[in-house]
Amino acid sequence: MARAYSLDLRKRVIEAIRGGLSTREAARRFAIGISTAGSWYRSWRATGSLEPGRQGAPKVSKLDPHEAFILALVETDDRDIRECPMKCVCERTFGWMIRWRRLVRDYEQRIDVSEAMIHVAMGSLLLRRIAH
Repeated sequence: MARAYSLDLRKRVIEAIRGGLSTREAARRFAIGISTAGSWYRSWRATGSLEPGRQGAPKVSKLDPHEAFILALVETDDRDIRECPMKCVCERTFGWMIRWRRLVRDYEQRIDVSEAMIHVAMGSLLLRRIAH
């Protein structure tokens, strides 16, 4: 990940804009992007701080508000994989179908063409199993 620009550069750009230079002129003078100079100046006017914001993804999960609900589901579902063999067969079949790129995306405009592609993929799978 790229590092943030130095505080010294940020300070010089903001002082140049405060001194009368336009955002474009300040950006050209210090060899930075126009939007970068503008966002630094707007941020400085709003907060009075030159410190860069935190980079990267947030440290919290989007599922944190739903933690109790998810844990309750996990604790109440005490079925074993052997108790639902059809689920295992379905998941395995979808895993095999993923090998066909055309089935991963919705390329087809008509449902009958999509259904035909599923039949072709499964037929190919069966032929390969018979041959080996």
